[in-house]
Amino acid sequence: HNLWIAGDSAYPLRSFMMTPYPKSRFQSDEDNFNFWHSNTRIRVECAFGELIMRWGLFWKKLQFPLRKIFPIVVSAMKLHNFLVDERDDDVERDDREYWADMYPSFSEMARYELDPAVLETGNKPDHTRPTSEYKERRARGVEVRDWLRNELRDRGMVRQERSAIHRNEYGHVYTI
Repeated sequence: HNLWIAGDSAYPLRSFMMTPYPKSRFQSDEDNFNFWHSNTRIRVECAFGELIMRWGLFWKKLQFPLRKIFPIVVSAMKLHNFLVDERDDDVERDDREYWADMYPSFSEMARYELDPAVLETGNKPDHTRPTSEYKERRARGVEVRDWLRNELRDRGMVRQERSAIHRNEYGHVYTI
């Protein structure tokens, strides 16, 4: 129950890959889980998006052995955090100006044939008959997801009311 990946509904539910409940009723425990799951997944995606935009190394598929990729990503995260912590907060600039100065535009990336889509796994959906291993992994995923749903409920972490959800000028959702 300690570690898992927050995947969207395009991924299969597994013990290590949590996906949202399909067709949950508004304000049900399942809807509450989906809200917090989505909130987590979006934050992680935004963090990786910042890393990709900041470091040109991530503009193409990484051509390193898997054992070297983890230290590369961790180093990029630490450098990113250092730069954010040391950013001069006295300068009045909005995020749009900051990011425009920091990164080339996507059109520049395209000119140099740099692809921001980093993960090109080539995985295709498996439409064959489910194996017993598949069924066991899915059953374990249901068990873990239900455990997480119950933990959220027991800790009083309920979905925000719709009126507490706001959007900034870029369309990103935030709560107060």
